[in-house]
Formats: sequence, structure tokens, C-alpha cells
Amino acid sequence: MTRKQHVLTLLALMAMATVVQVVVCRRATVTGVDAVRFVGIAKAIDAEGVLPVIRTEREQPLFPVWLWAVHKTTGGLFGESQSSWARSTQLAAAIPLILAVIPLYLLILRLVGPAGALAGSFFFCLLPEVSRLGADGIGDSTHLLFFIVALWAIVEFLKRPRLRLQW
Repeated sequence: MTRKQHVLTLLALMAMATVVQVVVCRRATVTGVDAVRFVGIAKAIDAEGVLPVIRTEREQPLFPVWLWAVHKTTGGLFGESQSSWARSTQLAAAIPLILAVIPLYLLILRLVGPAGALAGSFFFCLLPEVSRLGADGIGDSTHLLFFIVALWAIVEFLKRPRLRLQW
């Protein structure tokens, strides 16, 4: 496959992942229990600032800060209400799932080839346990994205010719 075909494949997979996340988030009746805690932390960040809240909070700050940033960015779309925080939470959880398709495709492409990369990424988008992470509004999707990126980076490093270190 050419680079252009890979890019088109990735765009198609990301479009499919986006459609899956929209459908799953729209059908979700309630976000996850942890999402309520993350919204509380994000609201505190909104009121007090990032650094004071991070210093006093026992929760890992990555997802609450990401949620706060997404809510600030999409504030005009959803308005200011309880439901706007819920939608922002789902969006903050869905974006990493959509982006995770890229390193996953590249990882499987490096290990198996184009057909396996397409099939694996396709099924990743449709797996119920993965796709529900966006609707739950929890930080697991962010962790999954970083895990896949780290795994892809390790495989890329190990597959490349090694540099000889001269001591």
C-alpha cells in the first residue's frame, strides 16, 4: 500500500470510530460513576485554577484537566448546565478512543501487515468494551490511548536497525 492509501484508510477508520462513539454516547442514559468525581474535579479547576486543585487533589490530574479543557473549548456548543458537563465528559473520553485508532493501525501494520492492520483496527472500533468507554466518561480511554502509543513506540524502536554505542 502507498502512503496515500494508508492515510485514506486511517481517515476512514477514524470516521467509523467517530460514528461509533456518537451512537454509543447518544444512546447512553447515564455516564459512569467515576465521571461524577471527574466532573467535580474539573469544576474545581474551573473555579480555582489548575495548579491549586492539582496540589490538593488525590486523583491523577490528567483526565480531569483534559475534561476541563474540553469543556472550556466546547462551552459554546453545549452551554453551561449539568448536561453540558456530562456531554463534555463523554466527549473527553471519546476523543482518545478515536485517536487511538492511529497508533493501533501503525502498530499492527508494523507487526502483521496492511490486511491485519485494517481488520484489527476495524474490530477495535467496534468492540463493545472499548466503545463503551466513551459513553461512560471515564479516564480509561485516555490510558488506553497512551498505552497503545507506548506499545507502538516500543515496537518501532525494536524493529529499527540498532545503533552501535561506542564506549
